[in-house]
Amino acid sequence: MTSPTGAAFHDILNVLTRRARSVSIALAPTFVQGEGSADSIRQAVADLNAYNLTLDSANKIDVLIVGRGGGSPEDLWAFNDEALARALRLSEIPVISAVGHEIDWSISDLIADLRAATPSAAAEMVAGREEDIINGLHLCEDRLAGFIERQIYEAAIRVENASTGLRTSFTSGLQSAQMRFANVASRLTPATLKAKTVAAANSLAVLDQRRITATQHSLKTKTEALNVQMAKLNALSPLAVLTRGYSITQTADGQVLLDAGQVKKGDKLKIRLKRGKLDAEVLSSEE
Repeated sequence: MTSPTGAAFHDILNVLTRRARSVSIALAPTFVQGEGSADSIRQAVADLNAYNLTLDSANKIDVLIVGRGGGSPEDLWAFNDEALARALRLSEIPVISAVGHEIDWSISDLIADLRAATPSAAAEMVAGREEDIINGLHLCEDRLAGFIERQIYEAAIRVENASTGLRTSFTSGLQSAQMRFANVASRLTPATLKAKTVAAANSLAVLDQRRITATQHSLKTKTEALNVQMAKLNALSPLAVLTRGYSITQTADGQVLLDAGQVKKGDKLKIRLKRGKLDAEVLSSEE
């Protein structure tokens, strides 16, 4: 963003063309001196940011350079404008300020994302030498090729080692299996199998007898324990006293009667005996 006829644009163009011919350059012509120059630059900042929104990611503007060549403080005064400073701060695209020479400073230099001493220095900042980039790529290519060769060589060694290990392991496993088979086969003769069958049958008979004895003993022990518990429960049962001539008297709603004061004349009662039940009515009561 500068004057198309000024030395700043031609310096930037020369540096970029010499260092990086693949870099695309777009010029937003502005006034850089005199009345209306600050507004001209500010409008260019706004226009380029709006234009950038219409581009796809591969073609978006990467950086803006705003500036001009040297001059007196009056010549550079447009770059001290407050509205321009605010526009540079709001720019979504990074801005390099390249106003004047090394000793010249403006508000734009302080507000921008980066300051360059001169327009040529700004051009050097945004584009590396293509020769250096290509050399760097060749170096990366050589390193990558060497890395791949080492990986292939090491992988081949690992494959060979794994193959040797598998052959050794398979041979050893086969020999071990053959020995186990021969050992098992020697123990599976008819006489051996018959002897093992008889021994197993005897062991099974002994175990079955033990099972029967243990079951009978356990059943007897549990039956005796159950009888003891049943005797205790029977002794504690309130129904046991009925066998000795006592009875249990309840009110009509089933409440056990303990005190004559719980009922009054005419109340219905239920009387439980050792054998059977009686329905009764209170004729009188004494406490």
